[in-house]
Amino acid sequence: MANEIYQCYDNALVLYALIWRASDSYIYNADAAALEASEGELVYFEGDVLTWEGEIVTVGDWAEQLLECDVPLTAYGFSHFADFPAVAAGSYIVEIRKRTSTTPAIDDVVVGQGFMEWSGSSEILRATLNSKIDIIDTLVDSLTTNLATANTNISAVLLALNKVYNVYPAPTPEQYNPLGRL
Repeated sequence: MANEIYQCYDNALVLYALIWRASDSYIYNADAAALEASEGELVYFEGDVLTWEGEIVTVGDWAEQLLECDVPLTAYGFSHFADFPAVAAGSYIVEIRKRTSTTPAIDDVVVGQGFMEWSGSSEILRATLNSKIDIIDTLVDSLTTNLATANTNISAVLLALNKVYNVYPAPTPEQYNPLGRL
């Protein structure tokens, strides 16, 4: 865990991050160092109404949650950094906000947001994902080729058996190829 959260921004300003797990919208509580849904899930603005898990909440409730859930970023030069928290592997939504007062507030401006694939100990980079996808594609292609060869061989054996014993009609290759690939 080393500065996986970062945002280029004026170093004279104070930034913080809010982190939600994408699968269930649990928010990371920095004070408890854990993901939680105790106050509810992801906050949505519907017009001028603030909702939390579909229920209308007060600005004070959300402001209180912000005080527990903000992950402060440290300024270095013209960038701000923070370590991603020690949470389980998964997909996370990271929102960077500019603090406009002494504490995080509901009207703080969002200056950046992104999606983090987390291994449980480090960020999973797109290049890593792409290389794993390439490996899977190669395995699927190989399996498809092997299945086609196996289907051809099975059909030839059954055809030969049928000629010798004339027990049943010779099957077509499609009957032995549930994937429909030859």
